[in-house]
Amino acid sequence: MSVRTITLVMAVALSASAATAAERVGSTVSADATVSGEGAVGKRIIARADPIYQDERLRSNLTGQGEFQLGDGTKLVLGKNASLVIDRYVTGGGGTAKNVTLKLLAGSARFMTGHSDKRAYRIITPQGTIGVRGTVFDMSVRNGKTRILLLPNNH
Repeated sequence: MSVRTITLVMAVALSASAATAAERVGSTVSADATVSGEGAVGKRIIARADPIYQDERLRSNLTGQGEFQLGDGTKLVLGKNASLVIDRYVTGGGGTAKNVTLKLLAGSARFMTGHSDKRAYRIITPQGTIGVRGTVFDMSVRNGKTRILLLPNNH
């Protein structure tokens, strides 16, 4: 095999690996110019209808806000000055997920469960893990403290 052939094989293998690492798990419903993502697809400004990916860190600045929908219908609203990682999203077939794990690192977010088994959801914060059982709630992480506000489940 020539050096050129080996380089081409390596390039194809690397692109396949990057495509696998960047697994699309949902899309952006709305976002302003101050919401960004960082992960396997690199750093980017997120706009309406853009895909979001597993292992991607979604961020907003002091004036930013974004709304996202995962493949199973789960809705997330990222508040101002927030940082959230889509840590895990394992599909379960039929538009559901077997496992959804999010990490709220800073700021606030609203979470509304989708069509998956309620035991599939888990949200990790600096102070502990939230086990979701089919509800809507706001959560925030500020100064190392996690706060949760349970909302009526009208969705």
